[in-house]
Amino acid sequence: RAAQGGGADQAAAGKANVSHGPRSVLANKIEMVWSDLGSSEIRQAALVKPKGLDMLNVNVEVKVDQHPALFEEGQVFHVTSSKKKHQEVIDQFHYDFVDDGLKPIGANDYIDIRVSPYLRLYEGRAPSLSWRLSVMQFFIFAASTTSTALGAFDMPAYIPVALGVGGAFGGIIAYQNLETRLARVNSALVSLSRLMVWWHGLSVIEKRIPGNKTFLVDTMEGIIQLESGNMVLNARKATSGGQGGGQQ
Repeated sequence: RAAQGGGADQAAAGKANVSHGPRSVLANKIEMVWSDLGSSEIRQAALVKPKGLDMLNVNVEVKVDQHPALFEEGQVFHVTSSKKKHQEVIDQFHYDFVDDGLKPIGANDYIDIRVSPYLRLYEGRAPSLSWRLSVMQFFIFAASTTSTALGAFDMPAYIPVALGVGGAFGGIIAYQNLETRLARVNSALVSLSRLMVWWHGLSVIEKRIPGNKTFLVDTMEGIIQLESGNMVLNARKATSGGQGGGQQ
């Protein structure tokens, strides 16, 4: 009986340990959260799809081109110079990738989904900003020249008008921050081009090294943040600077 009683105690202890295992604890926590959520003001009907998800650019099918040099058919690039045959080989080894915003992606997919769109964006934005800035500066120069000519021809009544026009264009440049934006875009474009030259210069084995992948992602995200003038980075710099001064 004593042995049977000891076995019963061990079984009860085993059940108690199972009941307090990680899965049991997680299930209890989920049940508590769900009960609190159901009894609160937030109901399940309120958990709807938020607005602005189109800006995330998810569920987009991306065509990923693999380098033909990885396959035997890639020798066609050394045999012939026909662009049609080159494109046929490239299309033969491409695959379609759907980005849902959740699944893990490789370095090549990251370049096609994240890097290439921003590279095209910067390449299109830089000429536009440069043209707008050049036009504004031309009108400022023309207004300044006109005011000087009006003074030379003894027409002082129209000088304030010319200066006002030049000041208006100067205000537009300052309000739209064209000079700083153009400098940021050019810097981002140069940095991104250098990053791509570095990445494409790596061998197949080097591209699989986790450190190189981490450097690729960190550098790319840093380029995006610096180009957009991220307020969080500026706030962090200000905070760190203030703390450093206090410690000194």
